[in-house]
Amino acid sequence: MPSRLSSVTARRSTVEYSAEAAAESAAADAMVNKSGKLFLRGCVTNGIGLLILTGITYIQEGFAAYVGVALGLQYAVFVLHALPNGSEKYYDLSGSFTHLALVAASVLETRLRSPRQMLLTLASVVWMVRLGTFLYIRILRDGRDPRFDALKTVWLAFCGAWTLQACWVTLVQLPLLLINSRDDTVPLGPVDLLALLMWGCGLSSSASLTCRSLSSGRTPPTRSASSRRACGPTAATPTTLARS
Repeated sequence: MPSRLSSVTARRSTVEYSAEAAAESAAADAMVNKSGKLFLRGCVTNGIGLLILTGITYIQEGFAAYVGVALGLQYAVFVLHALPNGSEKYYDLSGSFTHLALVAASVLETRLRSPRQMLLTLASVVWMVRLGTFLYIRILRDGRDPRFDALKTVWLAFCGAWTLQACWVTLVQLPLLLINSRDDTVPLGPVDLLALLMWGCGLSSSASLTCRSLSSGRTPPTRSASSRRACGPTAATPTTLARS
């Protein structure tokens, strides 16, 4: 009887060990499969972002410098902080500073600036400061952004987020870069006033939403929706105002 009991126990242990080994193997395969998908995702996101940025360099002479500034700032923060620490803490803040850097670079060229150019530059800076402050306060409050949890396991996928941010910032500021790269001799008119009123309404509504979100301690549903609300008028206004 003891011998039979020992045999049964041994078989049970073998079965349990085999089940655990199979579960570990399945988990390992799933992890490898997930890593492979993330690596592919990183190839796609980085490839698309760099392709778009390369296209922007051909729009006008000198735009390669703007692309270089955007990529340089994003990759610097990624290499110096994000990748070593596995952290997205400065992701949104670096995006705001990249906006500011592109706006500043666009007005450094020595030329007489029109009232329209100065208004657009100021409007872009105001919006960038408002949005950047809110997003940085949010990441400090929440401690992390769950969207990055999977990306951080594969460096190329994680890098893709920074490449796409450089692309996004450059595209958003492209109308401003275009109008600030030429002599604007058209006087302000009714269309400019209408666009400025639309921008003011957008800023007021976004600021109100931000204040309610921070005071209630709740995070808006998605950042993409917040970004569309925040960046839309900024991106649209230069296009509306840039009349030839």
